[in-house]
Amino acid sequence: MDDAGLPADAATIVPPATNPSLDPQAIASLKDLLDNNVTDAELRDLLTRSHGDLSDAVGLYFLDKTPGQDNPSKSPVVSITPPPTPTFSSPDGPHKVLHTNEEYEVELTDGVLKWTIGNVLGRIVVQDVVVGGAAHKANIQKADVLIACSGHVIKETNVAPIVTRLSKEVVNVPVLLRFRRADHTHGHHDDRKPSVDTSVVPTELLLSSSSSPVEYGIHIMARALESMRQAAADKYPSDLLLLHYVWSQGNVAVAMDQLFHPVPHFPNFDQVVGHEWYSTDGHVNNRAHPDWPLYDASFPTGPMGITVENIHEDGTSAAYANVSVDSWLVAINGEGVTHLTHRETLHRIHTLPRPLLLTFCVTPAPWLPALKQTMDVNIRMAQSANPTERHELVVSDDDRTSFGRFQRKLLWVLQVLPSIACEILHVSALNATYNVVPADLLYTADVDGIDTTDGAVARRALMAMVHGMGLHADKGESVVLDLVRGLAVLAQWCAPNSATESHHQHLWWVLHLVLDVFENGSVMEKSTTWDAIVDSLKALGAALSPSAFLRTFPPLLARLSLYSSPSSRIIPLALLPLTYARVHGDLRVQFRGLFERLTMDDAPLVRRAAVFVLPSLARVAGPDAIAWVVQSAEKLSADHSDLVRLYAVQAVADLGDVLSGLDDPARRLVRCQLLPLVNSFVTDSDWQIRHQTVALVPTLLHVLGRDFADVLVDHYVELAGDANMEVRIAATRSAFPISAALSSSEKASDDDEAMHAKVALSILPALSSLSRDPCASVRRAVAASLGAALAMLRASQGDVLVPMIQQLIVDKDVVVAQTVVEQLATASAHLPDELEALVVVHVDKLSKQRPWRSRLLAAECVRHWTEHKTLPPSLVVVALSLLQDTVSQVRLGAVHALVQVTARHGPDWFQATGVGPVLSLLDQPFQLRLTGLEACRELAQRNLIPDPDALFDRVVEAATASKTGNIRVKALDVLVAMAPHLPPCTWDTVRPTLHASFGMEDDVEVQSRHVHLLVYVGSADEADMEPGSAMWTERLRLETTRMKRTRLQPLASVSHAQYPSQAAEELDVLKAIVCRELSLDQLLDVTTSFEASPADILSCVLRVRDTSVAVVEAVATWRSFMVRPVPFLWRGVNYVHRMASDGDFVSKSTALHHALGFKLKRRNPFCTVPGLDAPWMQIPRDDPSAAGLTGDRLHKAAMCILEEEGRMGGPYKPPSTDARWAFMVQREAEHVTQLRFGKLNT
Repeated sequence: MDDAGLPADAATIVPPATNPSLDPQAIASLKDLLDNNVTDAELRDLLTRSHGDLSDAVGLYFLDKTPGQDNPSKSPVVSITPPPTPTFSSPDGPHKVLHTNEEYEVELTDGVLKWTIGNVLGRIVVQDVVVGGAAHKANIQKADVLIACSGHVIKETNVAPIVTRLSKEVVNVPVLLRFRRADHTHGHHDDRKPSVDTSVVPTELLLSSSSSPVEYGIHIMARALESMRQAAADKYPSDLLLLHYVWSQGNVAVAMDQLFHPVPHFPNFDQVVGHEWYSTDGHVNNRAHPDWPLYDASFPTGPMGITVENIHEDGTSAAYANVSVDSWLVAINGEGVTHLTHRETLHRIHTLPRPLLLTFCVTPAPWLPALKQTMDVNIRMAQSANPTERHELVVSDDDRTSFGRFQRKLLWVLQVLPSIACEILHVSALNATYNVVPADLLYTADVDGIDTTDGAVARRALMAMVHGMGLHADKGESVVLDLVRGLAVLAQWCAPNSATESHHQHLWWVLHLVLDVFENGSVMEKSTTWDAIVDSLKALGAALSPSAFLRTFPPLLARLSLYSSPSSRIIPLALLPLTYARVHGDLRVQFRGLFERLTMDDAPLVRRAAVFVLPSLARVAGPDAIAWVVQSAEKLSADHSDLVRLYAVQAVADLGDVLSGLDDPARRLVRCQLLPLVNSFVTDSDWQIRHQTVALVPTLLHVLGRDFADVLVDHYVELAGDANMEVRIAATRSAFPISAALSSSEKASDDDEAMHAKVALSILPALSSLSRDPCASVRRAVAASLGAALAMLRASQGDVLVPMIQQLIVDKDVVVAQTVVEQLATASAHLPDELEALVVVHVDKLSKQRPWRSRLLAAECVRHWTEHKTLPPSLVVVALSLLQDTVSQVRLGAVHALVQVTARHGPDWFQATGVGPVLSLLDQPFQLRLTGLEACRELAQRNLIPDPDALFDRVVEAATASKTGNIRVKALDVLVAMAPHLPPCTWDTVRPTLHASFGMEDDVEVQSRHVHLLVYVGSADEADMEPGSAMWTERLRLETTRMKRTRLQPLASVSHAQYPSQAAEELDVLKAIVCRELSLDQLLDVTTSFEASPADILSCVLRVRDTSVAVVEAVATWRSFMVRPVPFLWRGVNYVHRMASDGDFVSKSTALHHALGFKLKRRNPFCTVPGLDAPWMQIPRDDPSAAGLTGDRLHKAAMCILEEEGRMGGPYKPPSTDARWAFMVQREAEHVTQLRFGKLNT
């Protein structure tokens, strides 16, 4: 037995054509169904032909009775056009397709079917066919019904095992399957009308060379649409036929079946039932149906009893008012409501005072069912267990997480695109700069449906690109982005030319094809592709003409709202502001209804997108829809998802410009409606929403206006004492923006002093309590806001901050105190005298502290102060003293401060005060000399050196006679900066020296500076270099001065020397590292030679131990000069951290094992018995005297490496390509191999 419950031979061999035993009960049932008008022989013949299936036997009976059949019992019945035989199948191929009547048989010899089948109400139906599988090659189509498997008729008893068997990835073959094609739209076969082959060519054959040519081009689509138009008898618009054809992916049978279905397959927002009653002036518009009777009903009080279906309940006001069942509400209190959505109408009924006068219309009998059917089609209902209750476009999980759906759709589209479209798509997909098609490129149809040469090449290249998507590292994401960009360019080229369908019909079809690809690509839940598709649709929507936009985008948005993929349902929301601005009339009502339905979506991401787009939609909708906007904001602000409510806070804050367009009464009404939403945000249980609320209080002040400023200030005070630290930090940062918003808000009866009073009475006390917060992060935020506070309050009112500043500047947290000093220096123009003296004292203290970052902050404070105010003399001394600092960053900050001070006080001040410290720097060693040259360069660039002669000679000497290339480069930069401000005669005296230096220079970087300076110095003649000339003499002098100048490449990639004497310690570290590396290489050579004596091996081991300890001690000495230890980098790696593992190769050495008598462990840089993983306080067991080391030194060195691992976050992970490890393993493997085969004497 096989896995389907059938005999094995029956599953693989076609049964012989013998008459099975017929059930007498089946014969009796069939005779009863045919009214006893058939003989027993005919009954047996029908049951034999139908394999015992009664329904098939009845169908065969009536087909046999069809006129035009001469001998029904013997000739095959052909009442409908058979499914087209695939043109790609050959007699020798693995699939044999035999078509008979409306059924066809497929003998499969390839078990990789790649299809999806399922049990639908007792029938086995093909649910999906993947391109490239055996099912697709055999032309099996979606919705085909399997009626027999290897001669066994499908019944309820064997459906389950057969589905199980045929659903496997690889099915046992050969197997004979009999299908009924899901095509009921064919009429009787007419030989006079040529059949249209609309089958999709398998993707495997698209790029292969076949004996039978495969058709490509737009003419395939033209033939299919013409056949659909004839079959539909011109009863359907062309856009609807085009939509069904594109949606079915070229399958005319499926498209016609969907078209003829009694329930529309696609939603349609245009001309919804009742759209003629739309009114813009508030009156009832019954001009379309003036004969429909209207009547009024008064509702004084109590429950109304009107439901969604307009059915009244007994004992309610509706029953007493004689409201009929099928009535349609068209007006409330005389004002029409046909321009409102259902939610807007109910909200108006609930909020208007009683009594209410409702105007109803008595609709005709078919009107209400038609409306319900339309709404059922347009509204998405999530999937349920009952198929009849589902109404959504289901997307599989694979399509949502991959590009499969996009790939399949694009492959089909490439078959029907014209050649010129393929060329444009190919060029724009490969070239990101090809954003606009040239205006002179016009559409030309393919001659006789044959591709042009360039078009054929482009089509093949695009198909290869789509097929190879999965070969990329990003699973084809980059290819999809390129293709989406190309499709956008192609669509925008088609947009202006598709306005007139009759003249540019092919471009109109291409535009629909592109939109369909975008629609299928929207299901991919990837942010990058989603953004690309949305941006492309926005650009295309703006380029379309009004008529073309109305024919394409509203139906597209309606379909996308019905997809089961949340990413697809978000796209209508992203495009809604664009679409709403370009539609009018009843379509706006439908799109507002669409938005309302999406605000109730089951996916929080969709509801979040709705609240995000609400402000943009409100701007487009205008003042007339402000009530609807407020209702939507109220609903979304009460959403159960924290994510939606978080975005609702921002949405309410973004409504400020919308409210500015309202008149005063309407604005105040809207503000009164928005205030409860803000109140709910303040008391929300989620801290992120409270954080967002307090951060947006300044913006909310603009939205709610001055009338509700007191309420918002009270909310701020409440949130300033929130239990969450992040909320309090946000409150600190919002304090003075709120104060500024209060002072600059709209004019009212109160003046600015009253607003400042609110600041002093409410905001400053709250901020003062935050300055004493136990959390240091909150106090830091308070300190960081002082600069903005002083800038707002000015010097006249800044005294109120003095107590707070005095408290924070002595805070136990160093960062808080330093932040206060920096903020006060930034706001130096607004400081009271008391605070100014306080800042000067603390800046001087910072300049003398040991941490170099504190001294750098002092230099920055001096620079900030000078930007707004003249510098006090004591701070000038601070700036000049920091020029001699030992840390380069501090010196650079002091240089910037010096330049700013010179710009504030003028060049004369520099000539009198600043030139001396700069000259002293030029006489210092390397690092300080560079600082002096940098100061000269920045001053010269801003023309702040009034008399450059004092510095010029020193700079020329540094540019020509210095042995260091960095000094010469920096000095030449100074000369280039000085040159525009020097008279030409200045160069006469130094020209020989400069040219002599230029001639002997071999540094490429210095030579590049010579090119810029030669513009001012001038070039030298050949006579100037003759012996005895001035230039010749200068060259001899410079060669003597710069004798044996060499530039060594640095051995280490970092230099953290903070003191001049530290350079010697750094050199000691480098020497120790070089010695250790040599000892490791020597140990590797000795242990892999397999010929060294144990004494030689032990000598190498001890040398590794000595050099390893020396490296650790040298690094420790080098670090002793630093405030904050930094790693010593060797070839880009922390060497001490690496030492724990770079000697692990010795654990693989058999020679070392034999020499020591035991095997060394890994993580053993000193080659001791316990290694680094021994207990911390355990002294190594090795005899210290053997290595000349004490156990204490080894122990301390090991502790240094362990501390370095803790500082770096864990042990060092050596690379898998470690050269020593790889060499050791290779040599050990070779040695073992040689020992096994006896090639060595042992």
